[in-house]
Amino acid sequence: MYATVFGTVLGWFLWFYALNHVSAGVASLNALAIPVIAVVAAWAQLGERPPAGELTGMLLTAVRWHCSHRIAAPEPRGARSGNSLGGLIRGCTTAG
Repeated sequence: MYATVFGTVLGWFLWFYALNHVSAGVASLNALAIPVIAVVAAWAQLGERPPAGELTGMLLTAVRWHCSHRIAAPEPRGARSGNSLGGLIRGCTTAG
């Protein structure tokens, strides 16, 4: 019972903390990381290897998460990204 109560209270506290610091859209995209973390933890701790479809979904989720954070805090104009995936990263940001 205590683990449920404290886990729920801590979860809600962290959710509202996140909403105070980022937009609701970015915070909700962070919720997509929960299944990814669960699959990675099962892989690391239990040796359960995820199938190719799950790995592809995790990769797409990571790309979307990265793009959402780039949109939330875009680089100043003229700043160079040190990323070799420059075209993909530039595609994530809004025009402006």
